[in-house]
Formats: sequence, structure tokens, C-alpha cells
Amino acid sequence: MPHRTVLSAAQRSYFAALPTEHAELAKYYLLSDEDLALVQERRRKENRVGFAVQLCLTRYPGRLLRVGEHPPLPLLRFMADQVGADANAFGAYAKRAETRREHALLLQERFALMTFSGHHFREVARWLVPIAADNPNGNLLVGAVLNELHQRRILHPELTVIERLGAAALGRADRRVLAQINGYLHTYQRRVLDRWLIPEPDRHQSRFSWVRQPIGKPCPANLPAILERLRAIRELDISVAVLDDLPLARRQGLSREGTRVAVHSLRLSATLAVMR
Repeated sequence: MPHRTVLSAAQRSYFAALPTEHAELAKYYLLSDEDLALVQERRRKENRVGFAVQLCLTRYPGRLLRVGEHPPLPLLRFMADQVGADANAFGAYAKRAETRREHALLLQERFALMTFSGHHFREVARWLVPIAADNPNGNLLVGAVLNELHQRRILHPELTVIERLGAAALGRADRRVLAQINGYLHTYQRRVLDRWLIPEPDRHQSRFSWVRQPIGKPCPANLPAILERLRAIRELDISVAVLDDLPLARRQGLSREGTRVAVHSLRLSATLAVMR
């Protein structure tokens, strides 16, 4: 089964991008005197540039240099200028996997940084569930995870792993929200709603499909059809507390889902829920 999509392609590119504008480079990658002293312990110019890049990446966006990664040229130039080397020297550094790993371990030890593990995945996913219950926006959730990992001094993994973490938290949050809604319903209301998903012979469609079927513009000719649907909904006698206790973002998300999801999919979900 494919993983749940958390980010759009544009959002994924945004989170994966490294700074290139001078203002951003100065904000995130300006080395302190202590940083420069640490960098200057590397004798070779390529190691000074590479080490400086790794040092800064651990701070923003909070990860290690990837295997085969070649950061944007403006970033390399900004770092090289600070350590007295040429940006092109990074090419030699990138080819030396052992040196890159040694520098990564040194930085983790020096600044008490942890690498992301399965334990962190489960722990942060649990932490994220209440946030996902309030707002299922994927962009917000990925940003929250990255910030939390930074606060915990955990180097973040590939973005695909962060997305899987967000998807896992969203799945748990969805179940929590649905259980909350289900708690407001009486047994007979659940049975009636289940029947709403079954096609009715006189209409050749389910009551749920009929209720959400577009009527047209509000005018005297359409008023009876509007009132008929409103009456059917009111007969369910569902408390408004179901909505009052849900955050606005969740209400809006459920509304969109209710207008988009096919009835047979809802019927299958209801069947699987009963089987569990």
C-alpha cells in the first residue's frame, strides 16, 4: 500500500532547499571565532571547506551532509570565503567518504548531537499526534517535526522519513478524532448513518449521495428539495457538540473529505471498522 502523501511537490522542494541568498547565508552560516578555530584545525583547504559546510548544515537545516551531495555554489562560496579557501576545493572533499564520516562523528560528539533512529521515530510520532489532531496540515506538521528535532538536538533524516513520520501521526490523529465523534453518537444514530451508505431502490442511490447532490442555485423552484434534505439531516438529531469540540481546521478537513470521498469507499471503511 502506498504511503499517505503529506507534502506537495512544491512543499517538498521548499523543505529540501538550502539557502542561497546572501541575507539567508549570513543569518544561518556566519561562523563564530570558536567555529573558525575548529575549522582551522583541518590542514587541507578542501577539508576546511567541507568541515565548515558540515558544521553549518548540522545547525540549519539540522542534518548531516548527504552522500554525494554538492551544496549550491553560493553557499560553498560563502563558506570558503570565511575559511580562506576556494569553493572548488569542496569537489575533492565530496569524493572522500571516510573523511566526511569522520567529520560527522566529530561534530556529533563535539556538539552532543544524536542521529535519528527508530526510537526517535516512534517517540516524535507520539508527540506529533495531538498537533495532527488539531490541524492535519502536512506543511505545518513537517515544520513542527523539524523544529522539535532541532530542539532535541537530533539530526533529521531524509525528508521521506519525516513524511512517513507525519503520515503515521496523521493516521493516529484521524482515528482519535473519529473515535471522539463516534463517542457522541447513540447506537441508533450509528445504525441510521450506516443505512445512509446503502443504495435505496426508489432513488437508485444512497441517502448520503442524495443529500450531498448539488441542487442548484437557491430559488423558489429548488426550495422544496433544499428543505427535504435539511429535514433528513435534522432527523439524525446529532448534537452540535460534535462540531464544537473539533478544531476549525479539522472541521474544514472533514467537510472537504465528505464531499470528495466516494460512498462505496465510506461503506468499505464502515465494514472494516465493524470487523475490527
